[in-house]
Amino acid sequence: STFADFCQASRLSVALRDMATYALLHHPGPRTHSQPMAHATSAAKGTATDDSDLAAAVDEPSARDGIIDVCRHLRSLGKFGPTAYLAPFYGSSELPQAFCRLCAVWGGTYMLTRRAYALRTQGGEVTAVADASGRWIGCKWVLLNADNELVPSAAAGESYGDSRAGNGARAPSVGGDDSVRPATVPSLSLARCVAVLDAPLLGALGEELAFACLLPGVETGPTPVFVLQQDSTSGVCPQGRVLVHLSAEAPIGIDSQQRLGGALSMLFRQRRRQVEADVETVATEVEAGDGALSDADTALGGNHPDSEPPAATAPLRVPTLLWGAFFSLPLRGAAAPSAHRTTVPSTTALPDTAGLCNLLVLSDARIEPTSDPAVSRARCLFERVCPGAAFLPPREDEETEGA
Repeated sequence: STFADFCQASRLSVALRDMATYALLHHPGPRTHSQPMAHATSAAKGTATDDSDLAAAVDEPSARDGIIDVCRHLRSLGKFGPTAYLAPFYGSSELPQAFCRLCAVWGGTYMLTRRAYALRTQGGEVTAVADASGRWIGCKWVLLNADNELVPSAAAGESYGDSRAGNGARAPSVGGDDSVRPATVPSLSLARCVAVLDAPLLGALGEELAFACLLPGVETGPTPVFVLQQDSTSGVCPQGRVLVHLSAEAPIGIDSQQRLGGALSMLFRQRRRQVEADVETVATEVEAGDGALSDADTALGGNHPDSEPPAATAPLRVPTLLWGAFFSLPLRGAAAPSAHRTTVPSTTALPDTAGLCNLLVLSDARIEPTSDPAVSRARCLFERVCPGAAFLPPREDEETEGA
């Protein structure tokens, strides 16, 4: 059964179901049929979509997985701070960089500015990879991402070329039988917004590092919008500035600004109402209100980009948008001839497929506010390539200290 069925059988209210599904499990899809829809899409805004398509593309969390995720969240509360979350310094790009550094420490070799343009196969295995210059490099395993679309060359069964090869690449010619090339047109995209502000958009004073999940609704769209806010203490922006990320899944063809613009506007309106409420509180509680009201007025209007950053004791104020960008990233499914691929899905299980036993294909990752799914996929790949070896083993000095 699904987690939604479990919540309904446990007689949880709709609000608690939403809190568990989105705030704790970070489910990226729309509400299920067992959860009443609380939004109405607007064709006038250009955001009308078929929720059934989105629901079909996003697997509902099972009851078992949902309970495990809720328990993991509860166990993480207060472990390293007041919340269950940890944010990496200098942005999430530090995570793949750490994996690359770990590979190098254990003897990995990187060939920079190169990519695979063709594969040579023999006996059901990939034996070599060709780069743009036509040089063949021997290999034991090949891992391809969604940038590659392999189709049989003229010498079918002996080599495969990348149909997207360009820039003078000398890849094998592509065969004329298009039936062996699976459909790779993505049906979903990841709508993104990155904004630089001069004041926090989420949280109270001292809560500049914040994460929010906006439930599906009229302004947020049919799927939740995940919001991450970071300040200079995370090393992602200068002092006195705030970096805000908005992310949501959407069907291909939906403009990212149409998808996320309503959610961003809603956050600004909520912040303004919060600031106005603080102004009224200051005006009520302070008898000699001239000085206090001038500070409150500054909160509403003194947000020029060239103004000095507010002090730690300054009141909340409506932030000014200094820079921003909307863009979309297609969620592509990696493509290889269907009889010669092993696809690594979002789950940890690897399907048993016939064909090239040392060719692994990895699709684009779905929206994931946590790094757990990425680590699970990395573990899955590692165990396939290095069966029996320890994944992320501790350092020797750590083992010595533990002993």
